[in-house]
Order: sequence, then C-alpha cells, then structure tokens
Amino acid sequence: MIQYVCIKCPLSCKLKVKKQKDKIVVLGNNCAKGEIFAKQEFLAPKRTVTSLVKIINGDKPVLPVKTSAPIPKEEVDKALKIISRIKIQAPVKIGDIIYKNICEDVDLVATANTKISKIARD
Repeated sequence: MIQYVCIKCPLSCKLKVKKQKDKIVVLGNNCAKGEIFAKQEFLAPKRTVTSLVKIINGDKPVLPVKTSAPIPKEEVDKALKIISRIKIQAPVKIGDIIYKNICEDVDLVATANTKISKIARD
C-alpha cells in the first residue's frame, strides 16, 4: 500500500492506494478529485516544471518559465538540464513558447514579461 497526501483541494486528504487483482483501490479520499489524483500518481506520476532561463539584453537577468502541461516525473531531470542551457533574447511576453516540445508535445512557456534593457547585459 502506498500513501499520498492529495493536493487537489484544501482538505489535503491522506490517501492510501493499493492494487487488488486488476483494480486500483483508493481509500481516504473525500471527493472524486482525490481518487483521480491517487490513481494518476500510482500509475504515471506527472509534474509541472517551473524554473528560470537566462535573458539576453533584458530588463531582468532571468525569466520565469513553466511547462505548458505536466510531464512524466521521470522526465523532469532531463527537462531541467535542457532549461539550464537556454538563453533567450528579450523582449518576451507571457505565454511565449521558449522551447518547443521539451517533453512529449509539451512546450516550455514564459510566465512573465520582459522588455529590452536600456543597459546592456550578458
């Protein structure tokens, strides 16, 4: 039996998940969201990755980014290695695609705006 704390609502239910024959049984959930969350975590956990990329010629040195959808948990390290090598030219707007298909048709997108700096930066 595996235990999780549900993050889908403010109740933070303590969930227990086990496999019985061909079924996945979830205990401890107070709503359907908890059951869905527990089954997803049990079968194929995914995470939304958030990070920073370097900005060239921007009014800030870095830009916050995130994946456009959750990616498989085992792909997170690979995505972070790619992100660590990215340098992007200003200007950038929220929602701009920074890196296409970082993982399984999931893009890396900007979560803030940045303008071109009047002071040169590397």
